[in-house]
Amino acid sequence: MAEKYTSAIMMFWKNHIPALTWLPAYNLKFLGEDALAGITLAAYAIPVSLAYASLAGLPPQYGIYGYLLGGIFYA
Repeated sequence: MAEKYTSAIMMFWKNHIPALTWLPAYNLKFLGEDALAGITLAAYAIPVSLAYASLAGLPPQYGIYGYLLGGIFYA
């Protein structure tokens, strides 16, 4: 019974946090390229999100919040 319960809990978390499925099999040789891609995306997205917030008449930090929360809710 306990094994079934533990398995159900793990499936719940794997369904809600996809990284728990692919992260153990992640190949560390790609870490440098992935980090560079993240930095490149941030260099583009941060100024754009600040501009969108100012166009909407909001404080700039709301643009950053919107950008981050959008990605979190999408995941």
